[in-house]
Amino acid sequence: MLTSRHLGTLALSSSEDGTAYSATSMEIAGYVVRVTLTLRDATSFDQAAIDALDASLDALDDVHRLVLETMGAELAVPSSTTSEFWTFHREEVEALGNLSATEFVARLRLARLGLYPDGAYGAKGYLTLDYAIPEPQTDQLLVARFASDRSWLGFAWES
Repeated sequence: MLTSRHLGTLALSSSEDGTAYSATSMEIAGYVVRVTLTLRDATSFDQAAIDALDASLDALDDVHRLVLETMGAELAVPSSTTSEFWTFHREEVEALGNLSATEFVARLRLARLGLYPDGAYGAKGYLTLDYAIPEPQTDQLLVARFASDRSWLGFAWES
């Protein structure tokens, strides 16, 4: 069994399509967040890969702060993914209609951390952070994506 400093012992489950999956939780910026690790090929995932993953997770609180700052900056750009996500919520979710941009970002919570070290499912990021509005709950996510070197790949809006 492989062990991560952040995720503990990894119990990988195989799915019908051959991918391997592990789910756990960890504290990020004061919140307990669900973490999923998905691998296209578990046979090539060794302790060196775990160590590289842990190195990325070491800076997660800083990454989270960067995401929130970037969200705030993107809200000033009308065609940005973040701005369109905010506009949708203001127009479609009555309880959020009067929120300012700053209040909207403050309401977003990190709902899940996705780890795709080998690009399983064609993931466009090594590390993905899924943000959602907890109340009122919707099925909309603003996903921040990072490469394996923690370089910024951008936001995606998913549901």
